[in-house]
Amino acid sequence: MPKKEKGKLRVIPLGGLNEIGKNLTVLEYADDIIIVDCGMGFPDEDMPGIDIVIPDISYLEANRDKIRGIVLTHGHEDHIGAIPYVLRQINPPIYATKLTLGIIKNKLEEHSLPCEPVLNCVKAGQTVGVREKDRQMIAITSSLEHRPVSGSWLTWDATTMTGTFVQVPERAEIPENINVQAIVELYSR
Repeated sequence: MPKKEKGKLRVIPLGGLNEIGKNLTVLEYADDIIIVDCGMGFPDEDMPGIDIVIPDISYLEANRDKIRGIVLTHGHEDHIGAIPYVLRQINPPIYATKLTLGIIKNKLEEHSLPCEPVLNCVKAGQTVGVREKDRQMIAITSSLEHRPVSGSWLTWDATTMTGTFVQVPERAEIPENINVQAIVELYSR
C-alpha cells in the first residue's frame, strides 16, 4: 500500500501582522480552513470618515465550503470586532469561551444578520472536533480573563495559536493559571 503523503499546513494572516488590530489568521490544511480570531482595526488619521477597519475576507468568501469554524482566542475588539461584518458574508460556527461569547452576543444584538450564527461555548482543556482535526483550548492569562490558547492538532504536527504574538522576556515568571503541562503535552505528540 503506497504511503499517504502528508499535507502541508498553510498559515495565512489576513490581518494583524505589523499592525495593531484586524487579527484574523487562516489555518488551512487540505480541504479544511479554521479561522483564528476575527478582529477589527482602528482607522489612522489619514482615514477621515472611517469608523472601523476590517480584514479583507475575499479569500474566505472564495473558499467558504472549506471553512469549518472560527476559533476566538479572547474578547478584545481587535480579535472579535469584525464578527458582525464577516458573518454577513460567511457563517461558520464560532468557538469561544463563555466570557468571549457573552461579549459577542451583546455585539450581535446591535446588528441585523442574514442568518443566525452558531455559537459554541468551550472550556479550557476541552477538545473541539473540527472535521479531521481537533483543537484544544488551553488556559493562559491576559488582560482579559478566560483567554485560552487555541492548539491545533493536525495529522503531522502541532500548531499553537494565541491570537496575539508578543515577545516574552527571557526570565518571565509563569502565572499560576497557565496550564504548562497541557502545552508540554501538545508538543510531545
